[in-house]
Amino acid sequence: MKIPFLKVCPSDFKDFNTPGYGKIAWAISVDPFANGSTIAVELRTSATDEKSWKKLNLYYQVIGIGSKLIRKSVMAHLGVELGKIKLPDDEHRRLPCDELIPDTKYSISYYRNIEAPVSIVWSYLMQLGCDRAGWYSIDVLDNGGRRSTDHIVNSWESREVGDRISATPQGDQFFEVYGLRVNKYFVIGGETKRAGGPFRMTWAFVLDPIGEDATRLISRARMESFPKWKEWVMGRIAYPPIHGTMSKVQLDTIKRYAERDAQRRLHL
Repeated sequence: MKIPFLKVCPSDFKDFNTPGYGKIAWAISVDPFANGSTIAVELRTSATDEKSWKKLNLYYQVIGIGSKLIRKSVMAHLGVELGKIKLPDDEHRRLPCDELIPDTKYSISYYRNIEAPVSIVWSYLMQLGCDRAGWYSIDVLDNGGRRSTDHIVNSWESREVGDRISATPQGDQFFEVYGLRVNKYFVIGGETKRAGGPFRMTWAFVLDPIGEDATRLISRARMESFPKWKEWVMGRIAYPPIHGTMSKVQLDTIKRYAERDAQRRLHL
């Protein structure tokens, strides 16, 4: 298929609106990350009128699979030629407020790479808690069956160190904000009694920017308890599958909402 292209001066491309045309823009960006760099390829399409947009949209539905494979092939080739970046060891790297429970043997870390700016991901972290949006995890278990809010609410845009966050729908248990740096990290935790002994935990969320439009979100929970046999049972048997499952669902949900919002932002 031969596609006729119209020559347009780059300075006129954005405002070009002659009916009957589709518009395509490619962008390749390189940004520093960790001990190397990331390469991103982005493709955007638009049209100068509704009829042209329908034709262009249909066209990309047909060739979209092949086009996506080509872009993936190019990225894979660059990875081979340049070498893959060595990612941070999120399980063992030191994170903010680790020092609050310094010698624990029981620490669980998870991460997600999210194709959305840090500011969007941060907004969802600020909504965590049953007093706000919920926990973005398995709502029937941790939010009284009420679905976690699936959008950013402007009045929930900040927290402060010392704030109490409702851990349960009944409002009878709370986390405390232990540490916070806007768009960098958010650490909550608490102390209580479980099985007759003291229990302490911290829960950190750390955001590493990947360029301007992506984020690496790390979640880490640390705990200690007494007596030590109870700590072993909780840290080795009970805590990993329960907290692990909830955390994975939580990170996947935040990723899904943040990436959706990032895409919507492009069309405003």
